[in-house]
Amino acid sequence: DELIGSVTMSVVRFLKQPFVSYTEKVPIYFPGMARTQMKLLMEFVFEEARSGMFQITLFEGRGLRNIDPMGHQDPFVQFSLGKYYKKRSKSVKGGGTEPYFAEEDLLLWADQDNWVNDLHVDVLDEDAKEEKPIGSTHFSLLPYMKIAAKDAKEDVYDLFHYILLDPKDDTSRKEVAKGELIMRLRFLPAGTMNVVIERAKDLAFPEAHKASLTSGESIQRMDPFVTLTLEGKAVKVVKRTAADKDGGADPVWQDNIKFDIVDQYLLDVEVFNQSVTGKDISLGGAQISLLSVFRTGSAEFWTTLKQKKANGGVKEVGDVLLKFNFVGPMGVAFPQFRPEVDSFDDTLRKIPGKAVAEEKEDPGKREISTIPEPEEEKYEGLTKEELAKQTEEAKEQADRDGHPPEFTDAEIMAAFKFIDLDHNNFVGAAEIRHILVCMGEMITDEEIDMMISMVDLDGDGQVSYKEFRALVLHPNPGVVDLLKEVNKAHDADILQE
Repeated sequence: DELIGSVTMSVVRFLKQPFVSYTEKVPIYFPGMARTQMKLLMEFVFEEARSGMFQITLFEGRGLRNIDPMGHQDPFVQFSLGKYYKKRSKSVKGGGTEPYFAEEDLLLWADQDNWVNDLHVDVLDEDAKEEKPIGSTHFSLLPYMKIAAKDAKEDVYDLFHYILLDPKDDTSRKEVAKGELIMRLRFLPAGTMNVVIERAKDLAFPEAHKASLTSGESIQRMDPFVTLTLEGKAVKVVKRTAADKDGGADPVWQDNIKFDIVDQYLLDVEVFNQSVTGKDISLGGAQISLLSVFRTGSAEFWTTLKQKKANGGVKEVGDVLLKFNFVGPMGVAFPQFRPEVDSFDDTLRKIPGKAVAEEKEDPGKREISTIPEPEEEKYEGLTKEELAKQTEEAKEQADRDGHPPEFTDAEIMAAFKFIDLDHNNFVGAAEIRHILVCMGEMITDEEIDMMISMVDLDGDGQVSYKEFRALVLHPNPGVVDLLKEVNKAHDADILQE
């Protein structure tokens, strides 16, 4: 071919606004020429690749090719993104040429490793001997990444198959359109979670490992590393730090690990000792709820590890210091596609600098102000005026006892109302679990029952305001017999009446 002209140009200016069309007349230069009159009209669109999860809803097939001589084909749909990542639908028994897929949802993960591939859609007939192709299509996922999930609509996709014009020549293939597939693609964009694994303290080998050592072997050398596992409905991701050589019981890593997150909200943390020859030994693990990080945007805390005992059960051994930072797309609540848990968007997410300022101004203001407060709502029969009077009496009594209260009755009632999600004047197990999960605490039902039983005077399985108040006001609630204190407060109220 004879060269007419060419040009080398920068495309940086087209990257400023993704999915926006730019039309330009581009000058084309003949080889060796510095000036030209030739121009080529071109359109440029930067289709930005984004990590996230596709929810593909299958509705029905129409007019599919019939490849079963008896007309009893059982169609199903297989999606392939790259060479190894595949998902398939259920088979529609006896679906024939008009199968209904009952709005089945399939979830596919898209990231920097596989978005470069077209999504291949194959409609196949499930057969006992082999899966026979009915029709197929393929397309890029990039255009769907710009459409908000709420705006996704079902669409019609033409299916194709190939026929050989000459049975003796494999190259004489012709593409033939036959049938349609009705489906909807919703893209759920990912947020970015950065986890910094700082250090650990008081790590120890499990009892079973210590028992297996011979007299000449040492348990002093320890090369710990950390694995982080996030599993969602579409993908499971496992990442790890480098091993801290001779880090011992108090290793330091300071590794930063990044995750793309859509529906994942439970992070599994496990610390291993790196073995030179055999299998790596688990030193302990923990599961962390990320809901509080989605809400606040950042967090930093020590996590206690749990280790299996030699005779069964678990014990707490060592702690790991973790730092979290989360950024998500505007207007998107995380975790997505998880109706069973609370989700938080950027309107609720706290800005670190602003959050600190608000904390200094009023420690309870940000959270308690979100709870509706009727003009004359009563808790345990107390109005605002009665509460103020009770607060003054509590202060006077505290001064006489020598330990002034840390909280006023108004603050205690506001905190109680914040926890009392259904506003029935009692705090139950479900409400305690909800609050603790939002704080990032993983707790068992038995532990919640124990917490309630500590202050539950009447044994109804719930905590009343008076029971809650007795717990908060006591100077040392960790060791005191709280049930006795609640009874004491209850008896005092009866005498006063």
